Amino acid sequence: MPTSKKILVVDDHVLIRKLILMAFEDTEYEILQARNGQSALELANAEQPDLILLDVMMPDGMDGLEVCRELRRDEHFKETPIIMLSAKAQLVNQQEGLKAGANLYLMKPFSPNDLVTIVSKYLA
Repeated sequence: MPTSKKILVVDDHVLIRKLILMAFEDTEYEILQARNGQSALELANAEQPDLILLDVMMPDGMDGLEVCRELRRDEHFKETPIIMLSAKAQLVNQQEGLKAGANLYLMKPFSPNDLVTIVSKYLA
């Protein structure tokens, strides 16, 4: 039996992580969680997720853009889909996210069902 695909959810807000966890509870995906940039990089290296959901604004000195750039510099994550989630809805913010290496930039609030559909397409 094939192993389930891993999704790394990176967000400093526990409620957002819980919302995403609930959205994926009836799917075959394994959800990993990190609350800041440094723990996200450590978990990504340890677990090699198949897709990363990444908040843009995070505390502790490393925001999502920096995490994304760092991941893209690593050979293991050059092709890993990264979907940025952010309350920053300006076009310039979206462009920054895509320039940093994100495959997609989703604005908060987002529909949990839409998120599952989008993730499923990337992991098909």
